[in-house]
Amino acid sequence: MKISVTENNSENQGFLKQSQFFQQLEVEIIKQFQLSIGLNFQQEIFVRFLYFLMGNLIEKLKSFFSTSKLEVCMVGLENVGKTTMLNQLSMGDPSFTVPTVGLNVRTVKKGGVTMKIWDIGGQVQYRPEWGNYAQGCDAIIFLVDTSNQATLGTSKKELHNLLDNKSLRNIPLLVIGNKIDVNPHLNEKQMIEGLNLDYITSNAWAVAMCSALTGNNITQVVDWLITKSKKL
Repeated sequence: MKISVTENNSENQGFLKQSQFFQQLEVEIIKQFQLSIGLNFQQEIFVRFLYFLMGNLIEKLKSFFSTSKLEVCMVGLENVGKTTMLNQLSMGDPSFTVPTVGLNVRTVKKGGVTMKIWDIGGQVQYRPEWGNYAQGCDAIIFLVDTSNQATLGTSKKELHNLLDNKSLRNIPLLVIGNKIDVNPHLNEKQMIEGLNLDYITSNAWAVAMCSALTGNNITQVVDWLITKSKKL
């Protein structure tokens, strides 16, 4: 059963106003361009040149103000660092966190992309709900505690159970090996083998090794998310 979340629609209204502004500006430029017909040759060339420059300016302004949107479902066993990761992504602040009980959702803005990230509790009773939240999302993040090898088998089981859901096929998957600041920890090869990632064929997957606590390699996660948003 999903927990309802109330959202502020002011952001969407802002995007609408920006879009309307650019549309009105384009209409006005086209009108001025049409009025240039009948001018002498030099005047018409000048107006056409201004039209060309303004057109390029509008496209650049659109690119600057427009924001791609990405919905991300972040899952993993309890105590793997999901909430710390969410804090690091949204505020760059991995302050002391309490493990998520049920659901935590936050909007993160990075590189011109607005990401709504769903952090789902990793306790046993919440794992059957992972698939429900992942449906319709643009990407799935699966966190693993690389410093706790004893939980790797359970992580593998839950990851493959999640991806057995046919409605999640073709959703890009990022597997994050977290807590690399703690020694000893699994390396990337050990994690890929331990999770049987090479057997996943229904979803394009990638691996990022990082520390949500220190921020080490966190840019890999951000870059991956931004790249996925551009392919939507």
